[in-house]
Amino acid sequence: MNTSSMLVFALVVCTIYIGVTGCKTPPKKNERSNLYFDINNFTDRETERLEKLNVKVRKKAIINGKSEEKLFEEVDWQKELEVFKEGDINKPAWQGLYQVDSTNIQGRVAGLTFTCIRPEMRVRIVDVRFDVAREEVEQVQIVLKTDNSLYHSERIMTYKPAKGYTIEGGQDILFFDEDFFSVEAVFIY
Repeated sequence: MNTSSMLVFALVVCTIYIGVTGCKTPPKKNERSNLYFDINNFTDRETERLEKLNVKVRKKAIINGKSEEKLFEEVDWQKELEVFKEGDINKPAWQGLYQVDSTNIQGRVAGLTFTCIRPEMRVRIVDVRFDVAREEVEQVQIVLKTDNSLYHSERIMTYKPAKGYTIEGGQDILFFDEDFFSVEAVFIY
């Protein structure tokens, strides 16, 4: 084989290689594999369910001891449940940072607890409880914490699809009084 034949052969092989390996469809921007409980998908499904049923909500808010209660007849469920997406632990950089514990009843998963193994992470715990008989999520609880030398905050968010949700928390900023808040939302079907 002369030099020009070898060059043509190499060019053909490279062209075929690039054609085969370069034509793969790249993953879609929003596609990702979920190692842990998919809170985003769960929240989106709950938004659709609550909108379809035209659920109302009665909220009671307490901030530093002062309370207020109000009935909301029209609710933007996407905005209402957006806060729970803060508990998303399926970010690619976070894989392997959560210890997974499960509870089983009669061979079925009744609960999953995802506990962060690094204390500097904001999402510390995601706890999911299932109704084993109906094979549905019964409760999701998310614990968020931030600690540094100037600031401490903690928020515990609990969502129960059949009932409503609560969000409780507080913050303590150096040189300021500690603040506490609580929101209880009850679904009205």
